Amino acid sequence: MLYSMKTLNLKKIQHEFLMLAMFHQKEFKSKVDSLPIDESMKERMRGQTDAFLQKLFDIANFTP
Repeated sequence: MLYSMKTLNLKKIQHEFLMLAMFHQKEFKSKVDSLPIDESMKERMRGQTDAFLQKLFDIANFTP
């Protein structure tokens, strides 16, 4: 399919991927908030998703 496209807007695909990652991070954080676990564990889980998303942004040279 990609080979048959006359033009491929990689920036648009990259932007959509990053927006999707941001959406899933938000959903993940809301699920973590509802878990019956220690608050320090929740903070570590949120920190991991923040670090992952920041690495994606750094690789893509993207600023939300």
